[in-house]
Amino acid sequence: MGSPAEEPHRKPDEGPQHKVSISPFWISETEIPWELYTAFMENGRPRAKDGQLLEEQPDDELWDSVTQPTAPYAAMNLGMGHGYEHGLPAISMSHHAASKFCEWLSAQTGHYYRLPTEAEWEYACRAGTNSRYFWGDEADNRYAWGVQSPPNRLAWTPQPAGKVLPNPFGLYD
Repeated sequence: MGSPAEEPHRKPDEGPQHKVSISPFWISETEIPWELYTAFMENGRPRAKDGQLLEEQPDDELWDSVTQPTAPYAAMNLGMGHGYEHGLPAISMSHHAASKFCEWLSAQTGHYYRLPTEAEWEYACRAGTNSRYFWGDEADNRYAWGVQSPPNRLAWTPQPAGKVLPNPFGLYD
């Protein structure tokens, strides 16, 4: 885990490299899309403790703050795109909101979901390699969105999930 000291653009908190042990885990092959996250984020409608939407009654209030986040104070797309677009990854929520989303998704599906640890995330991204990127040490637009991909679109804008080649573990983006 971590980056070698000689890696270009390495930050002080990215090292030293060290071995870690992690237990087996599952991780989504793509980022969570807006169409799934907005079902959780939708506010102003009463929900049961498991997060299920209930029939609205004139005097209903939200049951509790654990079942859904408070309304965002600004567009969570940071002005990139036209809103919570279909196929784009959900971005800019707090760690707490992402964690609560996992609780909500668990209640909805009956399966346990959680955020990956830093070690799990790095392992999943590196896909068993020790190089700067899982494909090597140089940028490659076939595997990740970069400055020149796609043409005429800024590299820092959200991109559709799963449109570049996956890593050896089958994970995208």
